[in-house]
Amino acid sequence: MPVIGSFGAGSAGGYGQRKGAKKVDIEFLVIAGGGGGPQPNGGRSGGAGGFRSSSAEVIGGETITVQVGAGAPQRPGTGRYGGSNGGTSYIEGNKSLSRFASSGGGGGGGDSSEAYGKNGGSGGGGSPVGLGNSGGYTPVEGYNGSTGTGGGAGGVGGPGASSSITGAPVTYATGGGPIGSNLGNGGPNGAAGDGGRVILKIPALDYSGIYTGTPAISDSGDYKILQYTSSGSYKV
Repeated sequence: MPVIGSFGAGSAGGYGQRKGAKKVDIEFLVIAGGGGGPQPNGGRSGGAGGFRSSSAEVIGGETITVQVGAGAPQRPGTGRYGGSNGGTSYIEGNKSLSRFASSGGGGGGGDSSEAYGKNGGSGGGGSPVGLGNSGGYTPVEGYNGSTGTGGGAGGVGGPGASSSITGAPVTYATGGGPIGSNLGNGGPNGAAGDGGRVILKIPALDYSGIYTGTPAISDSGDYKILQYTSSGSYKV
């Protein structure tokens, strides 16, 4: 993966020399990878990846690591066995910003000995259903599945949640697909789960332009928006 920008020479010294350092308010949305649907004859769907948003005051010069959870792979074969869970997404600073994570979506139950939905950020569909909010967060990161559809960020049985962090409303973390846009949606019957996404919203006047990975970068009013669909970092 190509590296865009470079960290260059950082400030010398440790925490004791950071007194009075510039602080930057950053908003973020962290969406985990979606759970996979069962094999094609399974009949249910995967739960969406966890959906969490917040903001923090981050110290200038801090490096924020961005980890984007992968969607669960497609369950091979044409039988009725259940799907697996998606990957965890998180951000974490090397100085002041504590890890902020979302849990991967639960795999959808099949129509065999794996009929149960798996627990996750949102639970997979099944019998019994998979439970959501496996991280135990408040507010919750997702909901339980239903007997047919995996849970989503908006409620039991699939609905996603809308965010306008990019400047326009977008729905993320829907149970049961569709997939292919890195929105954290759960995989429908017979399909893989959707990949996750991490979004950083930074005041344009404070934007450093120093990052790794391949985030999509855009402007929204007085802010820079960095959208990661694979892992990387940003230096404040």
